[in-house]
Amino acid sequence: MLAVNQLIGFAATQQSLVETIIADGTGTNGGDYTSYGGLAAARDGTTSQTAANSAGVSPATTAEKLYTVDWGSGKVPRRVVIYGPSDDGLQSFVGYTSDFRLLCSDTGAFSGEEVEVWATTGVADGTSTVVDSNSVGSGVITATMTAYRYWALAQTPSASAELYIAEIKFYEGV
Repeated sequence: MLAVNQLIGFAATQQSLVETIIADGTGTNGGDYTSYGGLAAARDGTTSQTAANSAGVSPATTAEKLYTVDWGSGKVPRRVVIYGPSDDGLQSFVGYTSDFRLLCSDTGAFSGEEVEVWATTGVADGTSTVVDSNSVGSGVITATMTAYRYWALAQTPSASAELYIAEIKFYEGV
């Protein structure tokens, strides 16, 4: 039989896993994905669009590139879902792989002070690729109950390529 204090502990643990999607257009977008459809394209609610209409990085790169959001106030990171374009991969050469990280910061500098709350490596690329932090990499983001004002999705391609994001869905803990 469970004691009352065991039930309270159980409820507190379960509450830490509750997530809610952050509305498209909330916060101020920034970072490197200014080509093609530009920064707004990655958070316009359209999960299926061409590379030309997606947020992109051009020219081709091998460097880590960031898509940042300033929420205006702190939010607790819980999940991220990344959608690739309908006619290309998350990078311009299908067959390459990408590494992804979700970074959080109190300053927005992303120059070493940030906290990595999720990561995955070697994501195989193809048309309409979907990457869900609940399914790949370091898994469900539950290690933190800390709210951060600035979040960044970081992408690093395995070889020189242009980068595309059709849509990003961010979720916060409540």
